[in-house]
Amino acid sequence: MNENLQRKMPNTRKYLVVGAAGSGKSTLERIFNNKGYQTNDIDSSFGEWRNIDTNKTVNYNPNGGKIWLKKHIWCLNIPKLTKRLAERFDGPLIIFGTTSDIQKSFSLFDKVLLLKYDNDDQVRERIKSRTDNLYGKHPDEMSLLLSRYKVLQEEYRINGAIPIDCSQSVEEIVEIIENEIHDH
Repeated sequence: MNENLQRKMPNTRKYLVVGAAGSGKSTLERIFNNKGYQTNDIDSSFGEWRNIDTNKTVNYNPNGGKIWLKKHIWCLNIPKLTKRLAERFDGPLIIFGTTSDIQKSFSLFDKVLLLKYDNDDQVRERIKSRTDNLYGKHPDEMSLLLSRYKVLQEEYRINGAIPIDCSQSVEEIVEIIENEIHDH
């Protein structure tokens, strides 16, 4: 099948929603799943912690601190993701999540949407109030997050991600994402 025809088929539309820790990706995944969309959360489907030296998968250590964070990285399991993207399904597929190497997958999606923070206080408040994920609560993780989120957001934007202000209400963000999905 030629690529132009395949891209016009509604069951081939694929979207990626990225953002720093606490930006609302998992919450939005649950909302879109409840609305009947095909969704996946990278945290539970395609992400894995790896030892930098051995490249072996390891369990997350929320109390590991700087030493643990220097030796481990949150990565995308590309074979698992590409297998999911190759499946046949009706309607759009929306993947929510971020890994250290997520940009490698941008070309696999029709659109990449970025949940963007505006300032450090916003990051701190969102991480403080989150209840479904421990990442970022440890002071060393927060320090790493604060040192990297602006750079990553800019890299994502330069590589084609469409920014969405994550300080808006969940309802407003859902509407923006749905408009992007239905705006072929």
